[in-house]
Amino acid sequence: MKIECNLTEIREYLYTFKDASLKLEKQPNYFNQMFKRHPDWFHKDTIMHIGRENIISQEGIDYYVKKAKLRNPKKPSTD
Repeated sequence: MKIECNLTEIREYLYTFKDASLKLEKQPNYFNQMFKRHPDWFHKDTIMHIGRENIISQEGIDYYVKKAKLRNPKKPSTD
């Protein structure tokens, strides 16, 4: 089976960990730190390792956000 895919077509759905961190308005190394601390918050099928770079899909970002919110809910303010 031959699969033809143009990388420029899928580039809009893939992010480096740095770009994904910035997309969530976090520090550039946020996803790298979270991946080391909580690898179970990431779905293994949404991450690729190319050389020294970690790549995550938009679905992977959404999965992470969902897992992080379930595991670490924000505390209600006491105002």
